[in-house]
Amino acid sequence: MPFSPGTGASILLEPSGLPQVWAGQHAWRILQIGAPDVSGFLHTWANWKADAGRPRMLHYVAVSPAGSDLAKLAANQPGGPSLEPLAMALSAQCHDLTPGFHRLSFEGGQVLLTLCLGELKPLLREQRFVADTVFFLNPTVDRQPDETATAWDAWTVKALARCCHRGTVIVGSALAAGMPTLLQQGGFELAQSHQGGYWTGRYNPRWEPSTTRQAYLQLSTPPATCAVVGAGLAGASVAASLARRGWEVVVLDTAMEAAQGASGLPVGLMIPQPSADDSPRSRISRNGLRMMHREAARWLHAGTDWAPSGVMQRRPGEPEVWHPSGAWIKPAPLVRAWLGLTGVRLIGGATVTSMTQRRGEWVLRDSTGQELARAQHVVLAAATGTQVLLDQLGQDQPALQEVLQRLPAMSALAGQVSWGLQSGRVGDTLLPFPVNGSGSLIGDVPVEGVACWFAGATYEPPLPETPAIRSAAHRANFERLKDLLPAVAHALEDQFEQDRVQSWRNVRLVSSNRLPVVGPLMDGKSPTLWVCSALGSRGLTLAALCAELLAARLCAEPWPIEATLAASVDSLRSKSALAHKE
Repeated sequence: MPFSPGTGASILLEPSGLPQVWAGQHAWRILQIGAPDVSGFLHTWANWKADAGRPRMLHYVAVSPAGSDLAKLAANQPGGPSLEPLAMALSAQCHDLTPGFHRLSFEGGQVLLTLCLGELKPLLREQRFVADTVFFLNPTVDRQPDETATAWDAWTVKALARCCHRGTVIVGSALAAGMPTLLQQGGFELAQSHQGGYWTGRYNPRWEPSTTRQAYLQLSTPPATCAVVGAGLAGASVAASLARRGWEVVVLDTAMEAAQGASGLPVGLMIPQPSADDSPRSRISRNGLRMMHREAARWLHAGTDWAPSGVMQRRPGEPEVWHPSGAWIKPAPLVRAWLGLTGVRLIGGATVTSMTQRRGEWVLRDSTGQELARAQHVVLAAATGTQVLLDQLGQDQPALQEVLQRLPAMSALAGQVSWGLQSGRVGDTLLPFPVNGSGSLIGDVPVEGVACWFAGATYEPPLPETPAIRSAAHRANFERLKDLLPAVAHALEDQFEQDRVQSWRNVRLVSSNRLPVVGPLMDGKSPTLWVCSALGSRGLTLAALCAELLAARLCAEPWPIEATLAASVDSLRSKSALAHKE
């Protein structure tokens, strides 16, 4: 079946003499530019579903002005019974669409829509992928764009060209006067159809693309093999993202079972981190929360494993802030669900102490020299174990030392959660949702059928656990609870004083600026050694986003966030070129 970008009229490319068949391709990447419209995506999605020779992954990136009600557009989209369920699924995800990037996911993660809302030229420069097809919706040459028109000039065409590889097909439903000339000057070959008046063409410049584009100017990477070190939130989310793309992934962990480190937290919070200046941390948490909500809803039982209850943010001397997208979640069931996907294999009791690269494969061994696994790619996602492996890697492979020295400083921080049974007196004081601030309180969480409360967590040096340290951490959690929720603290005072409070304690890995460390550990166009770590206490909000960002970079796919935002979490961000602008 031929590809049809479709807008209701379902423009086919065959009449132009430019056939574009996606059969045999692992992934197809489409860039749509112009007026707010969802029909192109819906028709393409429907074609994908109906085509037995479809690619495994369909990426659709739509750049559109901000402020449009895309949920309403999707809900009111005509198209008959084949499009109606797709439109409803799209409408359900089109919420909280602020300016910027928004990654929506369908068909178990095999159909990905990235909505990029705002001004065209800056959004094109934020892309770090190349499209196989570009589809224009009502473009115009006009320096005063309105909500249905897009401004084009030579610099905008240059930004578009950076999103194309040689041979990228372009289709325009209409091109205003002057637009064909701009495109031809930018390296595009054009032809106008006499059947409908639309334009088609290819990107085929007479010059070679600039060297600054080479890091991401490549065709989609086919599935390969990957060894992930670490079976917690970070490692499991990476394994799931790659498995959805058809990769074979082996996950190794020192523990016999998954989620035995910091990801074994009994329950935690998924929350945004708003700030007055909408900092990178705020924007990343907002994007991450959207993705984690989708994963939790897909894999977990509401009320048992998680609850999208909303979270109240409360700090002394500040107005309360309600986060409707906040939720409590148990990480272990989600980790197990991710590791249970087809293509993922977990090896427990496997402590990786060395890695060597031979003949295009990495060989991972334990302290006795026994081979544990081999794969074309490796991702280090073992929290504090990652730092140990990095130190050993620098000794074993001196050629990597210069790159490893560019990593952000990372350190371990211990944390303790205090928890106990929810008696009648305590239940009377609890709010029907978690409260976060200086510390947090999550009430009415079922543990083996019994309602429990959880307070914490502390931030401490990673000292060996002793009764004195455990007791001091309980006191710290109680003191913060007194400021956060005095009535609840009063109801729980007897449990704390009589040592009837349980504890859970573990160690997190954090970077110097408290942002994750995600990206390659090698220079060059096709690195095979990667890291996804230092998620700190925000893994429940950021794990899915970090994994999708890593998978997108590894597979030459559209990124889920802006390049400048990705630069803030890049593994080599001290000298990162991700935010490069021409």
